Amino acid sequence: QNLGYDIQQAALILSVGGAFGFVGKISYAIYADKLRDKLIPTTFVLLSVQLLIWLTVIHTDNIYLLYLSAAGVGLCSGTFLPLYPVFISTYFDESVMGKVSGNQGLIFLPFMLLAAPMAGVAYDTTGSYVPIFWAVFGVTLVMMTLFIILGKPQRASIQTVP
Repeated sequence: QNLGYDIQQAALILSVGGAFGFVGKISYAIYADKLRDKLIPTTFVLLSVQLLIWLTVIHTDNIYLLYLSAAGVGLCSGTFLPLYPVFISTYFDESVMGKVSGNQGLIFLPFMLLAAPMAGVAYDTTGSYVPIFWAVFGVTLVMMTLFIILGKPQRASIQTVP
């Protein structure tokens, strides 16, 4: 709405993102077994796409590019949701998967709780959400760096369920 679009157009952006989040989940479910041995490259590609999307969101006011960006964010985010358990099962022994999953939730919780208030403060301070978009861009770069450092799993072999 801050870019001059009416509330229906702005709301449609969120709807497009949500719909493509569903598509991302379904797509990953279809290709999960084929992508399991390519976990790091797949993740790196998804994060690279997100970087391009956030740059587009930051630098455009074109409604169609914003719809396309929402679709991309939804697709990538939808894919990441089922990727978390795959990462846990790939990098950790099954005897600690519950602990790792539980601790992962504790690690993500502060970020999830702080996201909305930080966006509000950024908007109240600057009159724009662009600083938050740059923050997400930076976090994505950090994630890419961590995945490069993480590398392939050290487990002897990754077995897929027949």
